[in-house]
Amino acid sequence: MGCAVKAVARGAGAAKNVATICKNLKIAERTLVLEAAAEASVVGVNIGEIVKSTTHVNLVKIIPQTESEVLKSAIRQNKHVKMARDYLDKPAKELQKSIKSYEKQIAIHQEKIINPSQAIPHWDTLHPERRHALTNIKWPSEIQCYTEQKDLLQAILNERINHGK
Repeated sequence: MGCAVKAVARGAGAAKNVATICKNLKIAERTLVLEAAAEASVVGVNIGEIVKSTTHVNLVKIIPQTESEVLKSAIRQNKHVKMARDYLDKPAKELQKSIKSYEKQIAIHQEKIINPSQAIPHWDTLHPERRHALTNIKWPSEIQCYTEQKDLLQAILNERINHGK
C-alpha cells in the first residue's frame, strides 16, 4: 500500500513537472516567433500576420531560414513565403524534382493555350467569354504562378551553391 501511495505521489509530481515544461516550451516558442517576426519586420512584414500564421516553430529550421536571402525576398514580395520556408531545408534532389514538375505544368498549360480543344473536349460549345477567360486569364496566371514557384526553388538551389550549403 505504501509503495502504491509513493507511486501515485511521484506520478502526480511528474505530471506537474511535465505540465510546467510544456508551458515553458510554449513561452520559448512564442518568443522565437516574435524574434523571427521582429527580424522580418525590418523587411516590411506585418508582425501580427506572422504570429497569426505561425502555429508551430521548428527550432532547427528557424536559424538557416532567417539567413536566407530567398526567404527574405519572398517575404518582401509577399509571395510564396510558406513554400520558401518549407523548401529551404529540402535535399537538392527533391528541389530538382519539384523544379522539373513545375516545368512540366508550365508546358502543359502553354499547350492548353495553344490548343485548348485538346484540354477541353467540348471547347467549341463553351461560351466565348469562358474561352477567353481560360486562354487569356486563368491559364496564363497559372503559368505565372508555376514560373514564380519554379524560380523560387531554383533560387534556393543557387543560394546553396553560392554559399556552399
